[in-house]
Amino acid sequence: MKLNRQNNSAFTLVELVLATVIGALVVIVALSAYHNVSRNRTEADYYSRLMAQGRYALNRIRDDLANFYPCNTDNGISFVGIPSVDTTAAENHSDQLRFYVAAEPKFEKNLDHFTEVPLEQTAGDLYEIEYQLKTNENDHTKALYRRIGTLIYPQQGNPAGRSMRIAQNIKSLQFEYYEKSSDLWQSQWHHNRAGPDLVRVSMLLSDDSQNKFKPVMISQEIALPRRTDDWSNNDNQQTDTTELSAP
Repeated sequence: MKLNRQNNSAFTLVELVLATVIGALVVIVALSAYHNVSRNRTEADYYSRLMAQGRYALNRIRDDLANFYPCNTDNGISFVGIPSVDTTAAENHSDQLRFYVAAEPKFEKNLDHFTEVPLEQTAGDLYEIEYQLKTNENDHTKALYRRIGTLIYPQQGNPAGRSMRIAQNIKSLQFEYYEKSSDLWQSQWHHNRAGPDLVRVSMLLSDDSQNKFKPVMISQEIALPRRTDDWSNNDNQQTDTTELSAP
């Protein structure tokens, strides 16, 4: 008696279940990997953008401090560091820094459109520079602004001038000042005879309203140039800015 053998090429129920489970696992692993890669890329772009803004701001402050020019004024030295009122937490710092710089007229040729007065009103070779945070009234975000004003009478200063935004998303700005003779860091500077030896600039940056990422803290210590200029104690003397040359 011959047995008829039939070739059964269909999948059994167990095989179908196993294939479904394996396929689902592969999809889950692939989606998880894609999500991780996408999240890592978003996080990297986020920190890269904040670091770029912070580095640009630090470089701008460093370049300005490299041109620091000491000059007697009615209120003392031409370098004033004002601490913020609320210094209880790092994210609440909003310090101000104001000082004089000497530079060629081309020093300001590449300013952008964030200005308050025409360019011709700030042409010269001796300037007052000020850095401070300002808050946007619409979204309450903070940005770092740099003000520059030509000094016609350095003893009097120039509270006007042009203001430009150089960095956004800065939650905190802190300046600290080092004096070599006392070997101390200070939170403010208003010395009537000299500028500090070092300035430490610290910024806390964040652009995350949903608190998904941690803020970025960057800091840099900047040495001020040592000038040998003779300072006059005569408050009535006026300085002819046309005779001042770039350092």
